[in-house]
Amino acid sequence: HFLLNVPKEDLKSFKRILFLVEQAHWFYEDYSVEQNPSIKTLSLREFTSLSFHCAALRPYIAHIDDIYKDFTSYKVRIPVTGLIILDKSYEPCLLVEGWKAGASWSFPLGKKNKDEEDHMCAIREGISWHRLDELQPAGNDVISRGSNGLTLFMVASFLMYAS
Repeated sequence: HFLLNVPKEDLKSFKRILFLVEQAHWFYEDYSVEQNPSIKTLSLREFTSLSFHCAALRPYIAHIDDIYKDFTSYKVRIPVTGLIILDKSYEPCLLVEGWKAGASWSFPLGKKNKDEEDHMCAIREGISWHRLDELQPAGNDVISRGSNGLTLFMVASFLMYAS
């Protein structure tokens, strides 16, 4: 499904194809595995290998190692954008823990999609991490722009606590 309904231009590049495979992997982990614990969790590498057994990708299966290596090298160069989500007092902030065992805590963030603006990526990632649907940065002011392509926006007065 993730490869069948995409623009033909996205199927001309293995980088774009592997981004689609990665989206399918997240869907698999977030919905299929989460709702049915008897289904095995897979690394992105394992999921990618299985994906190359579909008819469209099968001719390239002999090159999967090189294709995957090129993709992971490319992926680390993509800018990352996220949110610093605070409450009204500006003291506590929202952090997320990665889903893998032993993962670290960080601000909600993720890689920018093709042609996506920084603040829209930050909002999308905040929504996807927390299923929050009313996130808006306090402004277009960038709080932090790292040399590695990390950009953070502040969302203030958002967190609420049950009394």
